[in-house]
Amino acid sequence: MASRDSRQFSRPMLILDGVERLLERASPDEFGKSEEWMQELLFKYPGLLPIHEIEPAFRGLIPIARELRTSRGPLDLCFVNPEGNITLVETKLWNNPEARRQVVAQIIDYATEVSRWSYTELVSAIRGASNSKDSDPLISAAQAAAGDEFSEAEFTDAVSRNLAGGKFLLLIVGDGIHEGVEGMVEFLQRTPQLGFTLGLVELALFKLGLHAKDGFFVQPRVIARTREVVRAVVEVRSSVPDVSVKCTTPEADAGRTATSGKRPPPLTLALFLDELRKNAGEDLAALAEQTIQEAPTHGLYFNFRIASAILKFEDEDSSETFNFGEIRSDGTLHSGHFSLKCVRLKIPRNIWLPYYDSLAKLIPGSKWLPYEQKEVDGKMAWLADANGNWPSAAPLLRNREQWFKIIEDAVARIRPLLADASK
Repeated sequence: MASRDSRQFSRPMLILDGVERLLERASPDEFGKSEEWMQELLFKYPGLLPIHEIEPAFRGLIPIARELRTSRGPLDLCFVNPEGNITLVETKLWNNPEARRQVVAQIIDYATEVSRWSYTELVSAIRGASNSKDSDPLISAAQAAAGDEFSEAEFTDAVSRNLAGGKFLLLIVGDGIHEGVEGMVEFLQRTPQLGFTLGLVELALFKLGLHAKDGFFVQPRVIARTREVVRAVVEVRSSVPDVSVKCTTPEADAGRTATSGKRPPPLTLALFLDELRKNAGEDLAALAEQTIQEAPTHGLYFNFRIASAILKFEDEDSSETFNFGEIRSDGTLHSGHFSLKCVRLKIPRNIWLPYYDSLAKLIPGSKWLPYEQKEVDGKMAWLADANGNWPSAAPLLRNREQWFKIIEDAVARIRPLLADASK
């Protein structure tokens, strides 16, 4: 494991009106602050938490409660986003060695307790923590953040599913994450039935003036993990009177199968598959999961959001990235981004259009249609079904080897042009 000295924050430089100044590192003690102050800071400014770097599905944090009471003790902070994804946060100032040893176990205990709650019990705990008179402060906060597109039924269903599955983002946030905490991932093995992701975040504080009270600069940083947690998967199949229990431990590299050598956001992937399963059925979700697993063997990888899984290719020489199709959580395929990227790079139409010809052959009844976009000089293409709508991704996923092959052919055509196109 890397030593703490090898991963210190560099001093940021403030450039204002042509004058440069290195900022001095400050400690919370200089503010006369405490863990309570850090809680207040994060609750007021949730954007300080680099959620997009840890689990993109949890972006759009809405502060819900501080000191959320559980049977294991008070949880520092609770957030939710308009999609019903829950983030639990513990804040620590690292001047207490006992706190360093206990914090990982503590937040997992809280998560285990919250995963036993119903939606109604969660709302009740939030009302108690916030002294709210609102009958459902969770709904009110999410609706205010989401606006007209908010669906109360979908939100409550999502929160309930995430509670039942323990699908939370857990964050330990402090002024300096110590190696002793990074090394405590064995606590994760205690709860293989829960689907949470644990992130460690440092908040470095820098003074803008001579004194911290003159203002401060906050630099958040996600602590990179030096090893991955391999967790048992327990599968129970019941067919009365026979009950079978199967326990498997995935290979250490299994978590890498969805990206090109990078561990994917596992919880974001799980949430996408849950949405796909709910909207388009178990069969399509299983096909999508197989496609995701097999993509790296063809030099491809997926990026995930709750609403989509995007199949990508990155050219190492030019660093250009191409989107070859977006599988949406409603089971449809969105395919226009590849042509858009090619037009922007001024790659000739006869090089990229054959991909859409081949794609249409794999999805019966589909055809490619032209489209234009402001500020882009040229016509793009996208694949439509017979009614002019986004086609189902099912035929493509069933014939994924052929899909991978036409992508490989497209890559072979565009690659010689990338060096010139990216200049």
